[in-house]
Amino acid sequence: MTLRQIIYYYPGHDFPLRLIKWGLVTLLFLQFLAAYVSRTQAKARANQILDIILPFFCAGLPFIIIMGPKWVYPYVQSELHIQVWNFWQDLFYPPQNGLGLSLMAFGEIITIWGMLGLRGSFSIATEVRVLRTTGPYRWVRHPLYTGEMISIIGWTLHWCNLFTVCGTLLFLILQSWRAKREEIKITQV
Repeated sequence: MTLRQIIYYYPGHDFPLRLIKWGLVTLLFLQFLAAYVSRTQAKARANQILDIILPFFCAGLPFIIIMGPKWVYPYVQSELHIQVWNFWQDLFYPPQNGLGLSLMAFGEIITIWGMLGLRGSFSIATEVRVLRTTGPYRWVRHPLYTGEMISIIGWTLHWCNLFTVCGTLLFLILQSWRAKREEIKITQV
């Protein structure tokens, strides 16, 4: 999403949080690009189809969740869904409440910190490069995944509908499975 779209489509009380979120996501994208270009040689490559397909699906799923509600929302409406949506809006959407967007920004900050600590060990596919145990990796085993999970939960709180809830649950399950597969691969090297 471009800055122009954010300004045009989402004016309102939470605009500063949306602008911060946009800046953090843009910074994260640039970090991913720089990390991909400057990464070190893999010690163990992804050799199974699941080690390639699952990570790429997990990497793209948040974009589908975030961009999806605009085109899928008319297809998932029901009376129950409308009642839940109205309850959710009353609970989380007063002008002073930016809980969802704040969680998104917090998650992006954790993800950016994780990328800074990862340096040349970045990989999308399940590959082993250099084991990191400093920076955020001293306290959290998977700070990138943790930050992404917090961020997508924040999006779900901010834009709750059946699609985002189901997509977020799928993302949380698949990211946890992906983390386990990476841990197994690291112990085998």
